[in-house]
Amino acid sequence: MKIDVGLKERIKSTEIKLNGKFKIDGKVLNTIPIKIFMEGEKLYLKDLKSERTEIETKREKIEIIPLNKDSFFSTKLLIGKNFHWEREIISNFRGEILILKFKNNFTLINRIDLEEYVKGVISSEMNPNAPLEYLKLHSIISRNFAYRKILKKKMGRESYFKIWKNGETYEVIGWYGSDEHTDFHLCADDHCQRYHGFPEDKKVYEKISRAVEDTKNLLLFFEDEICDTRFSKCCGGFTEEFKTAWDDVSVKYLLVKQDSLKKKKFKNILELLSDEDFFCNIHVEKYKNFFKNFDILEKNFFRWREEIPLSLVEENLKKLFQIDVGRILNVKIVERGKGFRVKKLYIEGEKCCVNIGKELLIRRVLSKTHLKSSLFEIEKIKGNKLYIYGGGWGHGVGLCQIGSIKMVSLGFSFKDILKHYYPGTILKRVGTDLN
Repeated sequence: MKIDVGLKERIKSTEIKLNGKFKIDGKVLNTIPIKIFMEGEKLYLKDLKSERTEIETKREKIEIIPLNKDSFFSTKLLIGKNFHWEREIISNFRGEILILKFKNNFTLINRIDLEEYVKGVISSEMNPNAPLEYLKLHSIISRNFAYRKILKKKMGRESYFKIWKNGETYEVIGWYGSDEHTDFHLCADDHCQRYHGFPEDKKVYEKISRAVEDTKNLLLFFEDEICDTRFSKCCGGFTEEFKTAWDDVSVKYLLVKQDSLKKKKFKNILELLSDEDFFCNIHVEKYKNFFKNFDILEKNFFRWREEIPLSLVEENLKKLFQIDVGRILNVKIVERGKGFRVKKLYIEGEKCCVNIGKELLIRRVLSKTHLKSSLFEIEKIKGNKLYIYGGGWGHGVGLCQIGSIKMVSLGFSFKDILKHYYPGTILKRVGTDLN
């Protein structure tokens, strides 16, 4: 099974390096840097070494095919788009190159065998030097996530956005899914799941290959349905139910789950935030072999505080929704999900008021990029700043990556961890029940 992964979408120019032999329109190209660019409505492929134009076409699709298994291509890849770790890296990719040409731009796609794609994901989401059991765990959830996208399985409306006025108050509601991508199955960034190519180190590649081979064809099911194995970096102590972040659909295995084997009851968010006895409360330095280098830069996954200028919130409301509330007078939490995440936020301004949901839009309004999580409490508004205390990183639905790190280190198997985060599910290997 092949999967199409969007590397660069609707661009006018890019450069890639072909390493090994590739074929395009009957021509064999061998280890050369090429530039792909648009001029008018024509697409050009230029050999940067010889300055020779290899392709000049108005065709809508161009395929560049590797001629042996060791061939790969390299290109610069923007990762962490609109997040605080956004940066550009050089990545290596196996498989085919597919170029989709539009009127005045094009999209660069990597078409690759699904199992090779999974290898790229698990070495991108977390450090491939992590224990083998953890790599096996991520192989399964990453494979599940990709399968559902290939099969076009959906949970209600994957993306939705609406603004309307209710009296003097604006109502804003929205969420986003990977159905925004119409030209390929998944993108290569956090919007879907990280896919930064394959590691150059042969020993590392052999290790992730073993994890993928050992779990080959293993999929997680709920009843007869392939599970949507969403995951986030750190749940902060509680995972969240699906409908807090996306459509109002009840998903029986994406529920609120305490990130602990203990059954504690919390009356409110402050009780939760004051408790530290959860799997995802770890010291990053102690477990740094699990993390990518740019993730280690963030030390406060579990608990954090933010001072948010109200002027930033005012500007974000204008930029994101074209709503001018004037000077902000008050900010209140209107509704929380069952896992304590903020589901609706009320902002009172001098000119008008606005209710915002769901969790991702709230996180965008309160940050230059994205607030780490919507698992927070408002401490105070003082002067021109909003002070909040929160926990976790990401939407909190499904598996908690950092919580599962701790579980692996405590000796839990990947099967145990899947049962913990996706209750009621079973593992199957192509028609074989493993439980």
